[in-house]
Amino acid sequence: MTLSHVYARPLKENFRAGLCSGAFIFQLISILITIIAPLLIAYQSQGFWLKTSVYREQPLVGFKYRYLFLLRTDQHDSYFLWSSFTGLNSLESSHLRIPLIDSSEIDLNRDGKPDQLALKVGFPLNPDDAIHSVIWMLVFDYELQSHSRFQMQTLIN
Repeated sequence: MTLSHVYARPLKENFRAGLCSGAFIFQLISILITIIAPLLIAYQSQGFWLKTSVYREQPLVGFKYRYLFLLRTDQHDSYFLWSSFTGLNSLESSHLRIPLIDSSEIDLNRDGKPDQLALKVGFPLNPDDAIHSVIWMLVFDYELQSHSRFQMQTLIN
């Protein structure tokens, strides 16, 4: 003979603990961690679901002492050249003029990052040389350090 299930009643038990017990302290710490941990994570991540963000930073820009100077004269296909690249100088040895170059990086606000570059370039010219235009290219090292780590070499013309 099989018995059928007629009625069920759940068993309910209540457990109580005093305010100075380990169970109460564990429950209090668990509730605080549940509330405070997401707030700390949100604060440290600097916002949830950022669509756009803007920040300003003065980059660290250093002169690499790599350069190219091209002086064009008023005569057709006549120019003078000097660069810090020895391969280019050897290729253009017939147009080579060696200048006197004086450069210094100036830090105006003494924050360890150069703010200005003072560059003086003097080419030896003959009295009959007439310079029509000057093309110069300087190589700089450019680095961002605060929010994003970024480093590149850039060419300024």
